[in-house]
Amino acid sequence: MAQFEREARVSIKPDERSRLLTENQAAQILGVNAGTLRRWRWSGEGPEYLRIGRRAIRYESTDLEAFIAAGRTERATNGLAQ
Repeated sequence: MAQFEREARVSIKPDERSRLLTENQAAQILGVNAGTLRRWRWSGEGPEYLRIGRRAIRYESTDLEAFIAAGRTERATNGLAQ
């Protein structure tokens, strides 16, 4: 498990911020399975995405960063999540 967590922590370089990412690339950045991204798209829960043509799904790295930031929670002073 710890090995997976280390591999999932992929940073987005400043020069790649506007690059379009495939579903697998986006899943790796978020540390989830590509199937999870498909489920999120279906239910409207995941990050924003682009549909190119009929089948190609792409993610902008800036949208992934916004999705990550939106899920961030602050901790109370006693160390417990609110």
